[in-house]
Amino acid sequence: MIQSKLFEGLTAKQRKYIEDHSKRFFYEKGEYLHFNGDKCDFFEIILAGKVEVEHISEEGDKLILRVFEKPDLIGLNILFSSKPYFIMNFYAGSDVELFKSFHIITNSKMFFD
Repeated sequence: MIQSKLFEGLTAKQRKYIEDHSKRFFYEKGEYLHFNGDKCDFFEIILAGKVEVEHISEEGDKLILRVFEKPDLIGLNILFSSKPYFIMNFYAGSDVELFKSFHIITNSKMFFD
């Protein structure tokens, strides 16, 4: 199981559920993880590498708005918003390994008894 303070307050059963509904992903430097407008129905924990968030202007200029690194979370704030869609592009600023959790919390009564 991923070691993260995010999971400290969960029961063993809840942690096992997350583990069973999650997967590790690997991205090479320059590869895009998410594009502006992609639906977000998961969250990710960065295990290694850097994920950069970019905005591309109408003129085609690229601006880096944020850099995420281990153990940052991606998508958690979007997942619980009224419009769960990425509003920027996310790409690997280096080789990246991350832990992606699918439909875990929002689709499970286990977390909201």
